[in-house]
Amino acid sequence: MGDEGGQGALGALALLTAASPDRLTAQDSSRIAEATAVLAPLIESYGVSGMESPVRETVKRLLPAWAKTETDTAGNLWLRVGQGEPLVVFVAHLDEIGFTVDSILDDGSLASAHPWRIFSSLFEAQPALVHTTRGDVPGIFLPREAARDSGPARRTPPPLRVSVGTTTRAATQGLASPWAAPSQCRKRFVRLAGTRATGRAMDDRVGSAAQILAVRHLTRPSSSTR
Repeated sequence: MGDEGGQGALGALALLTAASPDRLTAQDSSRIAEATAVLAPLIESYGVSGMESPVRETVKRLLPAWAKTETDTAGNLWLRVGQGEPLVVFVAHLDEIGFTVDSILDDGSLASAHPWRIFSSLFEAQPALVHTTRGDVPGIFLPREAARDSGPARRTPPPLRVSVGTTTRAATQGLASPWAAPSQCRKRFVRLAGTRATGRAMDDRVGSAAQILAVRHLTRPSSSTR
């Protein structure tokens, strides 16, 4: 993507998180509102690594109508603006941390696996959302049982389990099929006091938002450029 107008877009995001409320001008408020309108739907789009389609579609929807994107075979979304040298590439990832359903246990809970080095204990007792081909299934990440997790503190913790409100394997199988689906915490973009905001997957949703805002503030390229 080109970088014209990017400074203003990045500034809007900085104001959203760091500006002092008593120093905001009318222009600042307008920029913050625009940044919020872009960042909020990105935060609330789910995209566990390998299944980023919902986030990709949100990015496409938020871009201006003239921005014609391409999606490559790996699922990367590309937007080319201008022509000639030098070629400058701006990148923001679309995925986020999540889990995949590994198996259904006898008590109806789902055993979850993940390929990342993360503190899975942070997810315990948090609301979960399992994405299936038949729709999203709400649940909760179950806390580890003390008896199962006794021993040295440095031992590898057991897989996280997700309860979807059932008590048998058959009942869980009846909710959705197949269950080889991503699961993650529910998330929501929340404005806090003043100019601050919070939400899960904030890291490169901010990167995507900055690029979208930068493109919005570009002068529309002529028909001879992409």
